[in-house]
Amino acid sequence: MKKFDLVNAPLFGATLIEAGAGTGKTYAIESLFLRLIIEKKLTVDQILVVTFTKAATEELKGRIRNKLINAKDTFKYGTNNDSLIYSLYEKYEDHALAGELINKALIDFNEAAIFTIHGFCARILSEYSFETGTLFDTELVTDQADLMQEVAEDFWRISLYEAAPEFISYSAKKLKGPEYFLKLLSRQVSSCKKIIPCIEKPSFEKLLYDYRIFIQRVRSIWSVSKDEIAQLMHDPAIKGNIYGKTEAASDGISGRDIKISALFSGMERFLNGRSVGFPLFDRFEYFTAEKINNSIKIKHKAPSHPLFDMCDMVLKSSRDIAAEFEKNILYLKREFIKYADTELKKRKKNRNIQYYEDLLTKVRDTLVSGSTGNDLSFRIRRKYMAALIDEFQDTDPVQYEIFSNLFDSEASVLFIIGDPKQAIYSFRGADIFSYMKAAARTGSKNTLTENWRSDPCLVDAVNAIFSFAEKPFVFDEISFTKGISGLKETRVDPDLSYAELTLWHMFSERYAANDKSLPIKEAEEIISESVASEVLRLTNTGDGEAKKGFREGDIAILVRTNDQARTVKESLLKRKIPSVIYSHENVFDSGEAAQLERVLAAVSDPSNVKSVRAALVTDIIGVTGGDIDSACQDPLLWDRLQAVFIECSHIWTRYGFIKMFRHFMKMEKVKERLVRFHDGERRVTNLLHLSEILHRASTEKNLGITGLLRWFSEQRDISGERLEEHLLRLESDDEAVKIVTMHKSKGLEFPVVFCPFNWGGSAVRGDEILFHDEGKERNPVLDLGRDERSVMSAGKELLSENIRLLYVSLTRAKKKCYLVWGRINSAETSAMAYLFHYARNRKSSGDDDIIKSLKDNMAGKKNEDLIDDLDDLVIKGKGSIGLSVLPPPDDIKYDIPEENAERLFCRNFTGKIDDTFRISSYSSIAARTSATHDIKDVDAGAVETYKDAKDLQEFSEKPDIFSFPRGARPGTFFHDLFESMDYSGPEAALREKLVAGKLAEYGFGGIWKMPVCDMIEKVLAVLLNAEGMTLKLSDIERKNRVNEMEFYFPLKTITPHTIKKVFGGLRGIKAGSDPDWTDNLLFAPAKGFMKGYMDMVFYHEGKFFLVDWKSNYLGTGLEYYGRNSLYETMERESYILQYHLYTLALHQYLKLKNTGYTYKDSFGGIFYIFIRGVDDSKSPGSGIYYDLPDISFIDRLGKVLIPGY
Repeated sequence: MKKFDLVNAPLFGATLIEAGAGTGKTYAIESLFLRLIIEKKLTVDQILVVTFTKAATEELKGRIRNKLINAKDTFKYGTNNDSLIYSLYEKYEDHALAGELINKALIDFNEAAIFTIHGFCARILSEYSFETGTLFDTELVTDQADLMQEVAEDFWRISLYEAAPEFISYSAKKLKGPEYFLKLLSRQVSSCKKIIPCIEKPSFEKLLYDYRIFIQRVRSIWSVSKDEIAQLMHDPAIKGNIYGKTEAASDGISGRDIKISALFSGMERFLNGRSVGFPLFDRFEYFTAEKINNSIKIKHKAPSHPLFDMCDMVLKSSRDIAAEFEKNILYLKREFIKYADTELKKRKKNRNIQYYEDLLTKVRDTLVSGSTGNDLSFRIRRKYMAALIDEFQDTDPVQYEIFSNLFDSEASVLFIIGDPKQAIYSFRGADIFSYMKAAARTGSKNTLTENWRSDPCLVDAVNAIFSFAEKPFVFDEISFTKGISGLKETRVDPDLSYAELTLWHMFSERYAANDKSLPIKEAEEIISESVASEVLRLTNTGDGEAKKGFREGDIAILVRTNDQARTVKESLLKRKIPSVIYSHENVFDSGEAAQLERVLAAVSDPSNVKSVRAALVTDIIGVTGGDIDSACQDPLLWDRLQAVFIECSHIWTRYGFIKMFRHFMKMEKVKERLVRFHDGERRVTNLLHLSEILHRASTEKNLGITGLLRWFSEQRDISGERLEEHLLRLESDDEAVKIVTMHKSKGLEFPVVFCPFNWGGSAVRGDEILFHDEGKERNPVLDLGRDERSVMSAGKELLSENIRLLYVSLTRAKKKCYLVWGRINSAETSAMAYLFHYARNRKSSGDDDIIKSLKDNMAGKKNEDLIDDLDDLVIKGKGSIGLSVLPPPDDIKYDIPEENAERLFCRNFTGKIDDTFRISSYSSIAARTSATHDIKDVDAGAVETYKDAKDLQEFSEKPDIFSFPRGARPGTFFHDLFESMDYSGPEAALREKLVAGKLAEYGFGGIWKMPVCDMIEKVLAVLLNAEGMTLKLSDIERKNRVNEMEFYFPLKTITPHTIKKVFGGLRGIKAGSDPDWTDNLLFAPAKGFMKGYMDMVFYHEGKFFLVDWKSNYLGTGLEYYGRNSLYETMERESYILQYHLYTLALHQYLKLKNTGYTYKDSFGGIFYIFIRGVDDSKSPGSGIYYDLPDISFIDRLGKVLIPGY
């Protein structure tokens, strides 16, 4: 493989460029783009550039545009700001023509064909819709999880609903549900051309027939011999360590009694008529003759019974059946993959939708479809005269087929740029073997070797690790070429303690006594503590390395898993070192998601005490266990805690999720509470991110409370498909240590890099094995049966990827790198076990079962041998690698640096902010304290009036409508009840059912059902006397009423004096009284808008009426709800102001909407119904307040309040 010449390389045919880490891959692409513009005279839309992420696409666009701008200046002025551009300047004589071509490219740059692979395929499908058979209105969906779930559930039903009961029971226990099959669907599986093993549908009817006979015999014997069997199983000859000791304890019960009782309970349930009889219950074998015979003491005779012999037959038969059932599951997995492939295509076609991967398969299928494909390939090649494919090592089989069909031609100009050593995304479907095939077919193979990222000694260290193994990346096709630093030598200190690559080992007695391995979790915690201490040493002032002046933002710690990231962050937090996590962790996996799910569950069902308690103790709400215990003893305290969820539940129901969430955050002061935690900003960020996602889901999918909760739960299932937009949002802190997953670190660089967790093993796990065959094409194969050969091949591929992951990790560092290695569980099959102790000591490392060979090799080495291997590596590093034992952690805390900043002082604000503009409401005007305008008024002024729990108990003993609890929650309950009710239609039984449901929903006992029903009957039957007519609410049909009618109207500037002045001309509602209620108004001046909610507006016999429900408690009898009492209440609570505002708003609305409306003929008045005091049979008129305001006063009020009235 030769070194690539950027200036003189030929621009024809297919060229492979292997660009090692830091060698300027992007620089090469932008330079080739410039050469194609100048030499081939191509336009920007004729050069196809494909990369694999949106971020990389945007970066390439910016880099290429800047390259063109610099080239334009060079060819115009002869400036030398880029060595390559200047070489081209000297190479081409016609500078004017080159400048003209570059200038045209810049003018047309918006048409540049720089795409992600999905963007490119979408463009092909759009531009060549007839050739590809694509409908114009096909919708691109970003999430096909629901469709995949639907297919999996349908297959589950088809396969199991008519199956044998025993197989259904076995599958339910083994597979759990449709999700088992759903996990089989992935990009890797969809690309497999071969699935093994090939298996026919097994037949187990005869086995089941015999088994059922055996079970019936056991059932018959058991029914008549239980006592005898119990006596036999208490035989002292049976070993006590297996069946329990026969000696009785102090309570007279022996261990044998307990054991036999449990076994008998299991057998009783198993033989119950409702039991399917398969699979066997746990410890069924204790009833078999074989088990009993093997449990007999020496020189004793085993008890015998026909049941024991029959259980032997049942056990053997069950094992045979289980084996056949396993084969059937294997058969179903294979059938599901075929079924899913067919059904997903069919259902997407029927719904006219496509997913991202469908873009690729559609283009691929068209290109390989004979004459149509050849014609399309020709037309695309004519459109794109040259192609630059970036990150080709991350391609998959489908993408490879697309590019090979399009540009595998002598006439094409194709540059494939990638690095197989950095192919680390197999979990996303990337296939290194596709790169190998492309490399084998490409005639011109080149490499970039100059590393412009890392210091020379770091380049030497990486060379030492990878260059002394015959097959450093396991496969012959992935070679390693020694890198050459493009930077000047900066290291002058030969002291190995400050070597650029520090290798910490854990082969000392402190960590690996007697050559024993450390548990993974323990090792992670130990390493994290040591890493945190070293970070502190690097960033604190002192001697040695610290003199280089590393800042926290210069340091990255690479982790493999999200758990490791959290462990490292905790260690840094102990030392108060600022840090930020960059990971692929999903926000639905966060602790805030789990807590929010609990809170929303409580909001959805406030009557569920268990859910409410679970929500209260979350950090989001912050109620302590002691508070919960106190609330259990104090019903009033519990009511207050529960009222939060009830209120939020109703806001959610009426106004949607996001309004409820914002109200909840404000009411409970969630932000203020969470920011007190050490990771408070992260918690708040996660919570707000989740709220945005839930709001979008609720609106786009039109989900109610139950639907949104179900969707939320599905997203929290880690087995489901995850969207990129659901990844954790980054905390913006440049001056913090970066904790980055190894996979996410690719493409990034940091001055200092810690690689503490690259010792992960290469043992293959799971029932389904994905690997590549040994044929020429190296096609992917899916083994559903976990064959030994398949496991060996998959293990070899996983080891190679782990080595590539180590390469990526080490090459992120610019100045300094730390690597940790030791005896840790599973590390014997890791990349470092291979490179440090296995491959460099062998001429051939191509063992068939390389994972087993690795294990055997590590098991045969003592700590001293392993250290000798590392010493040899240090020697080969020639001073670039320093070796030492992992240093123990220290307890030093991080010193926050003091900056020489200017002295700060508080500036005095001399301006004036107009705070009068707001949305006002009756509540905000009438309240004695500040009130929110967002939530509707429910019996404003009603307050909790119970003195203590004794009052509550007293009322509960004689329930009637007067003793019904009072306050905001009961008020909301009554409003909801009257809104949900049909006044004219339902029978008493239906009304009682409604009342019972609402009582339970609001957390009230069933003892109140009859008093509430009785009150409703009285309210609906009461005669309402209006001017010119008498009516009943039971005459009002649902279609003629509107509940919770919301209104806004513009508002002039008002003050308490304004209200007092306008109502001063209105006589009091009692004859001769003055409107002294206006003296209670204390609100600040306001303007903007007036907002409110009318409880009910109804239409009857040509007139509109306004109703307001009042659940105020005025006294224990009807006499407290007479005319004078109501007048006093109306004035005291400023309800006079309320109904005049509502009347004005309704009058304005009707005037605009109804052409024939006049106040005199069409408005019938207002009713304030105090529901506790309504009883026409005993006290006619009690509880009813009626008024018809004079139109002249309404007009006067309108002119004062509304601009332009």
